[in-house]
Amino acid sequence: MNLNLRGAIHAGSAEKSFLTVKQAAETSGLGVSTIRLLIRRRQLKAQKVGSRVLIKRSDLENFLESHPIEVIDNDSQVDSVRHFSTEVRNRPNSI
Repeated sequence: MNLNLRGAIHAGSAEKSFLTVKQAAETSGLGVSTIRLLIRRRQLKAQKVGSRVLIKRSDLENFLESHPIEVIDNDSQVDSVRHFSTEVRNRPNSI
């Protein structure tokens, strides 16, 4: 534990239950502007305490876990590309 200038106990950021916008961006790998946009769009919960915006670590984790990128196996991806290119080639010209 470290003491900051005001004498408050300061634990490592991994132990904090609330994060600033900057800390949330660093933790998630997203940009500060993206975190602010998600808050503005009400997609990410945040609390305003005075002039500071704080994000509950569990809310950030829940947000990130609820927006996964679907994994598509290469075979189905190749099949869909082939299907699309076949449709384009077989489409009659309207010119």
